[in-house]
Amino acid sequence: MNENRRLLKRFPLTLIVSGIALILLNLALFIFFMSPYMEDYQRHDDPLAVAHQMSDALQKQNGIYRLDETKIEDLSQTAWAMLLQNGSAKVVWSRNLPDDFPQVYTLAQVSTMSTTYFRDYPTFTVNNSDGVLVVGYPKNSFFKLVDNYWPMRFIKSIPTLALVVLIANALLLTLFYLRTYRVMNRSVGPLLEGISSLPKQQPLSIKEKGLLGDLACSLNQASELLAEQKELLNRRDVTRMNWITGVSHDIRTPLSIILGYADELKRDDQMPEESRKKMLLIRMESLRIKNLVNDLNLVSKLEYDSHLLHIEPVFPAKFLRGLIAEYLNDDFENHYDFEFFTEEKDLSVSIQGDANLLGRAVRNLIQNSINHNPQGCRITVKLRTEPEWLRITVADNGRGVSSEKLLQLKHTPHYMDSTDKQMNLRHGLGLMIVNKIVELHHGQVDIQSEKGHGFKTTLSFPLFEIKPQSKSSI
Repeated sequence: MNENRRLLKRFPLTLIVSGIALILLNLALFIFFMSPYMEDYQRHDDPLAVAHQMSDALQKQNGIYRLDETKIEDLSQTAWAMLLQNGSAKVVWSRNLPDDFPQVYTLAQVSTMSTTYFRDYPTFTVNNSDGVLVVGYPKNSFFKLVDNYWPMRFIKSIPTLALVVLIANALLLTLFYLRTYRVMNRSVGPLLEGISSLPKQQPLSIKEKGLLGDLACSLNQASELLAEQKELLNRRDVTRMNWITGVSHDIRTPLSIILGYADELKRDDQMPEESRKKMLLIRMESLRIKNLVNDLNLVSKLEYDSHLLHIEPVFPAKFLRGLIAEYLNDDFENHYDFEFFTEEKDLSVSIQGDANLLGRAVRNLIQNSINHNPQGCRITVKLRTEPEWLRITVADNGRGVSSEKLLQLKHTPHYMDSTDKQMNLRHGLGLMIVNKIVELHHGQVDIQSEKGHGFKTTLSFPLFEIKPQSKSSI
């Protein structure tokens, strides 16, 4: 609806601009077609002005009229001229007067010369001290209006008439706009609403009639296709989750048996050294498979919103020290040095979150450093607080990853892409779990690494209360 209103609000401006453009176009066409005639008019002097110049230049000396042509700008345009004597209307002076013209004229003929034509010659008259000077121009050179007068009442009413015409045009445009608004709102409105609903995957049912019926039909079909695709994706996701859950369950049973026997054999002091090495290798690989299955299970639950947060106060300094102590108690043959740094003021800081998931996120980061640095490294865990954030940093001084690899880790599209062709656990799956957990806690993840200069991950959590989320809100 908002898009429809924005579109229709632009229509009045478009209408006004179109009207102005039409007026300018008509004006330009008028000037274009009138320019030759205007140029022709400019080439001719004002005929009345020429007649006045000729009257002033006509002087009587010793009873003879002489014309001083130097006082007249251009006589070449005139055809003929004559001076009619007062009273008798007799020609007392003439220039280029046609031979068939009379020498004496009636008052009616003089009146005709003053207003229109004489023998198809356009004529112009001016008063002279000795009579009336008549100047004739070539035939078809000028067009003279015969009845060039208007009633005074009409002249006085022109402003009122112009205002009435302007108001009438404005009302007409308003009615046209309202009519168009109604038609567009009825025809285009549902289409715009339908287009806005498509990204939200809302079902559409637009009436397929009118001028835009074909477009409405296409939108309905697109909505049906999107609904079918959504259903297929949901079925695929459910099938994938069920498959992972089933496979995980099927794998756990034999893994438990293998690990149980491996633990028994580990306690057998009579076992040959070569067999013990093989047994330890079997146990280690079995644990890797178990961890991989657990990771797949967890990331599947996090992705498909089946894991509910158990929100409670968590003291990061306390559980971080506990995690580091667990790793120190494990047998790493002194390959790994652990360091923990925090300030005194941060020891008592707490956040609202799921303690198990937060611990899992930090474990994944530490385990990644161990898995990808078998030769050993120093692992540093830092805790610090800022006015609005709590930040946990896990860094190592191991071999790190290249910039291309780091880019891949930051943009892993799916957990199914987190194992390579040999099914070896990569950084990707562990980091994806970390991202999901931090996302559920409204936090941020920042990863930095450089080939040969270690791997560093910072988890940032807001220092405000996190509300428990339902399946639909995770």
